[in-house]
Amino acid sequence: MTITVYYWSSGMDLNETSGIVENRHPWELSRTQCIMKAFRPCLDKLHEKKDKLSYINVGAGDLYFDHELLKLYPQDTAHAVDIAYPELNNEGNINKYHYLKHVFVVCSYYWTSGHFLQFPC
Repeated sequence: MTITVYYWSSGMDLNETSGIVENRHPWELSRTQCIMKAFRPCLDKLHEKKDKLSYINVGAGDLYFDHELLKLYPQDTAHAVDIAYPELNNEGNINKYHYLKHVFVVCSYYWTSGHFLQFPC
């Protein structure tokens, strides 16, 4: 069984972009760095139990956070949910959905807006 981690990353709103984002807002860069630093020990601990994790990102936006997370854990899979996706074409090991109800995985751990909810740390 794959362990699934549910999180809310508050990615860049797709309505604010017009394609490829060349310069990230310092807030987005800082927030991503802080979240990665805070959660990496927890995710490393989970990877000791399982070799592959699955993530659900609600409000994934332009997938910046998902791509950064999967750079650290390329064997994992992300399920990105955002109603603003113009198309549901998957990107490598990132599966895109318009609605959370279309994601058919069981969540084991949760974090949202920087708060730990049922997270093993």
